Amino acid sequence: MPLLRDPQPDNESAPMTPMTFHQTYEVVTDDSAEQGEAEETGFDWQDEPHTFSELVHRLRRDYIGAVPQRGCSCITADGDREYVDGSTRNISLHPGNERAKRWLPKALKAAGLVH
Repeated sequence: MPLLRDPQPDNESAPMTPMTFHQTYEVVTDDSAEQGEAEETGFDWQDEPHTFSELVHRLRRDYIGAVPQRGCSCITADGDREYVDGSTRNISLHPGNERAKRWLPKALKAAGLVH
């Protein structure tokens, strides 16, 4: 898939830096919630490149009902409670570079998550 190119006065053919994102998770159990902590945290994936349309699709698929976090350039989706063990797995999408930070608010709007 060819990358779009940023117009640059000194080098018109320089490739555009792709947007990259990380997805983190946290698993909260009843016991960990009582202590105000997560039972487990980690990365689902890191530095995954996205086009704008791929980002909007991911937001619509995985982050419906999510709210952008104040003071953070990420968005978090609360998971459903598991019936077997009572745990909840929440996911957060974080911009991996400056380009991703600039485009995430526009993608949130395009996905219908913010007005």
